[in-house]
Amino acid sequence: MEAKRAGEQEKLNDFLKFNLYRLFLLTIFLLLSYYMGQTIYTIDTTLIKSISTFLILSFTVTIVVVLLSTWEKIPLNYIIHFQFSIDTVLTLFLIYSTGAGDSPLTFLLLLLALSISFFFPSWVNIFYGVAEGIGFTLLTYYYQFQNGLPVTPEITMKIFYIFSAILIFVLLGSFLTSRLTKMEKKIETQEKSLTEFRELYQTIVNNVGSGILITDTGGKILFANPSAMKILGENPAGKNIKTIFGTIPSPTLFREELQINYEDKNLVIGLSASEINIGGEKHILITFQDLTRIKEVEKKLIEKEKFALIGEMASNIAHDLRNPLSAVKLSVELLLEELNKKEPDDAKINRFASVLTEESERIEHLIKQILNYSREIQIKEEKIDLREFLKETFKKTSNENNAQTELEITGENTVINGDRFWLQEAFINLFQNSIEAMNRRGKIIVHVEKKDNSINLKISDTGEGIPDQYAEKIFQPFFTTKQKGTGLGLPLVKKIITAHRGTIYWDRRDKCFVVKIPEGEKYEKDAYSGR
Repeated sequence: MEAKRAGEQEKLNDFLKFNLYRLFLLTIFLLLSYYMGQTIYTIDTTLIKSISTFLILSFTVTIVVVLLSTWEKIPLNYIIHFQFSIDTVLTLFLIYSTGAGDSPLTFLLLLLALSISFFFPSWVNIFYGVAEGIGFTLLTYYYQFQNGLPVTPEITMKIFYIFSAILIFVLLGSFLTSRLTKMEKKIETQEKSLTEFRELYQTIVNNVGSGILITDTGGKILFANPSAMKILGENPAGKNIKTIFGTIPSPTLFREELQINYEDKNLVIGLSASEINIGGEKHILITFQDLTRIKEVEKKLIEKEKFALIGEMASNIAHDLRNPLSAVKLSVELLLEELNKKEPDDAKINRFASVLTEESERIEHLIKQILNYSREIQIKEEKIDLREFLKETFKKTSNENNAQTELEITGENTVINGDRFWLQEAFINLFQNSIEAMNRRGKIIVHVEKKDNSINLKISDTGEGIPDQYAEKIFQPFFTTKQKGTGLGLPLVKKIITAHRGTIYWDRRDKCFVVKIPEGEKYEKDAYSGR
């Protein structure tokens, strides 16, 4: 239905254009005939009057037809038939009044036949052509009889020529119209297919998850799809590809992973490139994906598996050591009692016993940390006043280490959701590290702020901080720079913070630990085994 309406509208537009040109030409011919009648006296005035009358009537018919075509109640085909029927009558009248077969205006029948062929099917055009030919023949014979003129062979041949020419023009016009119609339909089909293909291409390019860039051979970016803009954080069109990837990718690059820093974003990119031809010129098509998140997840999974294996192994070793250690400790105490009975207050015996006891306690502490690290962490969520919690944890740590240190808390005072026991275990380790790094004298500063739906804590101290060469290893189990360290304190801290869906890292620039805990997170039991 819509296609039919579109076809009718297009036909109406063509018909109105035809009449617009017709009005223009009629006006020119009308003015020209008036000028000739006034200035050139050798021309037959009857001819001028007949032409003027024809032009005026045709002008009037054209205006009437144009007005009728705007009235939707009358079918367009009826209006077109009406116009060409009147045109046929007026043209035959003009030819009759100017000499019939000897009229110099018989060519108008050919133009009329050609005009009709643009609006009707072939059989209708032939009907009009035959009607014109018959009308011309009858009027010519009538003109000869009316004026007492003989029907000469010349007149008969002229009728035959005109009749044949009308049919030829009708057939030629119908053929041309048919060919034009087929070409228009073919072009419309191709345009429709091209439009659909363009829409499909745009849909794919705009919705594909990979970034797509097109550059010239010099590296200037000519096109970027929405995914490329999303990954890079801006529209890079107009920039050189070197500013993003550091080089112009080779057109034969199949697959490469590289790390880039673009607009203060550290990204891991999977990159491919190929050569394409656009408008006869060579260009480079670059497709890339943001692998940053995938690589982070892979790294976390590897760490999780590694730490789970280490934790399980450490747990088994700790359990195996605990029983013999208890026996050793008990034996030392009994031995000390027996020796003191024989040699009371012997300094040498007491010194050796003290060393044995101290080392046994250190080993026991190590076993305790190993067991803590290997334990399954289950979060029992509660609301915690962060400022009071930090003060309480610091006081406990400072007292246990006999430290002369102070705590300064800056920033916002907030409430967090988490497990008090495990969070206290984590911050005790952090505070103890700071106290030991300051030789038990100095200040610990904790700055608290809310940012991006998380609670951020920056923990620094007046110590020297962690050397850069150790910054990447401090969260690895059993890595330590302390003479009597276990290397499990910070890994346990990371495990606890991760169980709270948070992150912890060492900020090399500000020389501080940064702890981020999501604000208002809910915890699930099976998500925090740490394994």
